[in-house]
Amino acid sequence: MITSENFFVNLEHWSQIHEKLRLAIERLLSVCDDEFTTVLHNKLLFINRRWKEIVESIQQFKHDESVKKKRDEFYAGRAKLLDTLDKIDRE
Repeated sequence: MITSENFFVNLEHWSQIHEKLRLAIERLLSVCDDEFTTVLHNKLLFINRRWKEIVESIQQFKHDESVKKKRDEFYAGRAKLLDTLDKIDRE
């Protein structure tokens, strides 16, 4: 089962694959005919754009998870503090 904690655990692996693919396409661009160069260049732009969107989504997801965790910790601490104050008031 995939959880939010381990969903992006292989991001570094996928970053390396993206970099290798980018380098391979750039190498092909330097040796291909003009008709293939245009197609390859457009594909590379598409891949890079999608990769950027994915990385930004992951960063936003991680930020949202961090905010949620801090909010939960805040409310747990607040509840504990209010319980302590209630006990003090009863004494």
